Amino acid sequence: MCFGVVERVSLGLSDLLMTTITHLFTLTFVLDACIAGMGLIRSEHRRLYYLIPMLYFYFPLAIFAAYKALLEIVFVPFYWDKTQHGFSKQPKDQLRSASAFKRVT
Repeated sequence: MCFGVVERVSLGLSDLLMTTITHLFTLTFVLDACIAGMGLIRSEHRRLYYLIPMLYFYFPLAIFAAYKALLEIVFVPFYWDKTQHGFSKQPKDQLRSASAFKRVT
């Protein structure tokens, strides 16, 4: 084991199975990039093609957000963790002191 990489011999996988898994992962990686590229071509955001590889870092972050939402539903179901967007009519000092878990009434 070197740098956290497990040898396939220690997993007990045959050469054929390991090759099949490798090809499957490669195929899904390329297919996902092609689908993202097709989505960019059909939208107004064609210039963002260079960000397609960043999707592989974005998707795991979405999992953390889903877990956070699940925990909030279970432990604080009547609170709303609202994100402030745009300009607010409140003074800035009141916005800084606002709690993240404000009771929704």
